[in-house]
Amino acid sequence: MVQGNQSDSERNNRDGASTFGNVARQATDRMVDATESGVRNIAQRVHDSGQTVAASAQKFGASVESHSDSALSTVGEKITSFADSIRENSPAKESTIGSAAGAVADGLQVSGDYLRKNGISEITKDVTDVIRRNPIRSLWVGTGIGLLIGATLIRK
Repeated sequence: MVQGNQSDSERNNRDGASTFGNVARQATDRMVDATESGVRNIAQRVHDSGQTVAASAQKFGASVESHSDSALSTVGEKITSFADSIRENSPAKESTIGSAAGAVADGLQVSGDYLRKNGISEITKDVTDVIRRNPIRSLWVGTGIGLLIGATLIRK
């Protein structure tokens, strides 16, 4: 009988351990599921926030580009108006000063038209193309502009 009691006791212990193991496994599975669900929820929120930020940045970029295009168009109109003013107020074209003034006015007219007709993205593309076609000359021009800006800042 003692042996039967030990077997029953061992069986009860094993059954209890097995039941505890099952309960622990189920609790662990529930915790893992809850954690995975929480992580998925957080990941979705982060993704949604990222999309909101990206959309806001796109809207802001489009707004900046639109304002830049508008400002460039206004500058183009002012330059064109200045070219017309030079033409009207310059001496006769037959004189050296008159032909120089006409050439300056023509250059300003072309520049004004370019700024009025092209937006910032087109101008950026054109400048990039010029720099790629003439890298050494572009480097020298950039250096010269930098020196002029530096000299101006030092004087002040």
